[in-house]
Amino acid sequence: MHANRHGISTLKAFLIVVALLLIGFCAWSGWLVRWALNATPSITVDYGEKLHALTMSGQDASAKNEYDALQRVGTTLKQVDDEFGQKYGKAGDAPVDWDSRFAFPVDLSALEAADAPAKAVEIAREYVERVKASSVPADLKTLREARFVARPAPAGPLIQLIVPELGDSRKAARYCRARAVMAAEAGEWETFVEALADARGLSRAVGHDPILIGSLVSIAIDALAADVMRETIVARDIPAPVLEKLAAVFADDASRRPMRDSFEAERLMFMDIAQRTHDKSGRFIPSAAGGLTGTGGPTGSSPPIANVVAIAMPSRAQTEELAERVYARFKELGELPRKERRGNADDYIGIEVPKRYILLQLMIPAIGKAISARDQWMQQQHAARIMIALERYRAAKGEYPEKLDQLVPAFIEGMPGDPYTDSGFVYKPGQDRKARASYTLYSVGDDNEDNGGKRAMSEFDALRKEGKGTDLVFVPKK
Repeated sequence: MHANRHGISTLKAFLIVVALLLIGFCAWSGWLVRWALNATPSITVDYGEKLHALTMSGQDASAKNEYDALQRVGTTLKQVDDEFGQKYGKAGDAPVDWDSRFAFPVDLSALEAADAPAKAVEIAREYVERVKASSVPADLKTLREARFVARPAPAGPLIQLIVPELGDSRKAARYCRARAVMAAEAGEWETFVEALADARGLSRAVGHDPILIGSLVSIAIDALAADVMRETIVARDIPAPVLEKLAAVFADDASRRPMRDSFEAERLMFMDIAQRTHDKSGRFIPSAAGGLTGTGGPTGSSPPIANVVAIAMPSRAQTEELAERVYARFKELGELPRKERRGNADDYIGIEVPKRYILLQLMIPAIGKAISARDQWMQQQHAARIMIALERYRAAKGEYPEKLDQLVPAFIEGMPGDPYTDSGFVYKPGQDRKARASYTLYSVGDDNEDNGGKRAMSEFDALRKEGKGTDLVFVPKK
């Protein structure tokens, strides 16, 4: 009997423990559900002001802020687009016999295509002339001389920061290119210089904004100007006085923001996301992440009850600590010489980002592509500067030099380096050094091996791992 009573006592104790655990679990579950349904972010830092301060840094804040001029360029181009849409029709109104290679109604690339339909060329020329008659040229000149360009401090979530002027700036850059092409064709060299100076000025103005996409658009605009410059040098004899002006247009620009500023802007944007997706205790709120944009945000739209998964997610402190390490590493990689980070930088960040760090997984930029874009931009600019110097030498001496060293210092202050190799650009004069573009100029590319100017199937493959065994050739043109 004593053993039985002892057994009953043990059973009761066990049942009591189970009951208490069930009650505790139910209470905890109820608390979790209640928290999930009512969780709110804890926003304590104005990262918009911090981003604005970063934008202001490195600029002459005592000068007039010319951000309005950048906006006016976009507004005016939209008005011109509307005029042409009303005159010729929208994209969907293209005639059945319209060449599908060209956009309708306006495609400025038609000005550079030898086989472009006459009507496409006619409309493109009309468009350029219409823009030239607008306020755009005056605003581009303003931006060319601007020392301070900054949008107002953004309010609200930085992930919702909309930068429409970036798309407008690309459109303005295409106008600058078309104007330069038309000017070179007509021998209007002062206009040619002005068009390329406008493009480079526009690039600088856009590049004053430190956000990464702004930096990439700035690079793209500058690369466009360098491309036109190189194409024209190969195709036409440019007068010596004009070459001197072009050398000034393409001179090194110390006002360019360093890559680390773009990664700092990305860090600020991520930290703003982090504070808007965690409560004051640091718990992750999936529904807040999904609501950051009108289209579901970085993690997709989710109902409040989905917040219960927060128990498996890292805290805000853990997320921010890892983010600080990741963005610091990005800044380090952005400043390393190309030879120390060959290949894809995404492959060797050296910091593991576990899958449960979903925000960081989704929001970190493609660092390899971003840094490679800057390398390529620098290479294109340096090649353009060397080609201008070669033309200046030929204009003065009647022929191209035997070696690039002969350009220094009379025709170029110092020989620009190739970001892809310590050995610099490869230059080989042709047999007839008096003939225009009778030399070979190339970069050995990412593999750091001189392949004798062998081209890749796609020329820029030479700057990637898949282009091993090839070089990027600037002259002669393909």
